[in-house]
Formats: sequence, C-alpha cells, structure tokens
Amino acid sequence: MRELFKYKDGGMIAIDWALDFPRTDDNKPLLVLMPGLGGDNSFAYIISMAEQAIANGYSVVIIGYRGASGIPLQVI
Repeated sequence: MRELFKYKDGGMIAIDWALDFPRTDDNKPLLVLMPGLGGDNSFAYIISMAEQAIANGYSVVIIGYRGASGIPLQVI
C-alpha cells in the first residue's frame, strides 16, 4: 500500500507499506527500509530484507525518495 507525502517545496516521497497499514493496537516492531543512493523499492536486497522481516514478525515500510521508485523529481 502506497502513501504519498508532499513537501512544502512541491517534491514528494512515497511511503510503501510492505503488507498493510499497521493497526493502532499492533505491537509488532517496525522496520523502515531506505534504499541507497540510486536505489529503488524493487531492488532484490530491499525485497529480501522485507520478506525476512515480515517472516520474523515485523511491519515493514519502504521509503521511496524523490526521483526513485516511480516518484517524479520535481524541479523548482
């Protein structure tokens, strides 16, 4: 599930939940994955880490930065 967060300067980032939004009464630990420079949420190492974390009881969110993961790079 994808959420878009828009900055004041018009740029956006994506917040991609690996499964679904965690419930407010969910006590699972949260793992935030941020692909490296030039990385994407579809890279094998991100997918592998998300799968392992989910298998071990974590909620997983992946941050997609401006210009990556299908998010346009806004020029101001």
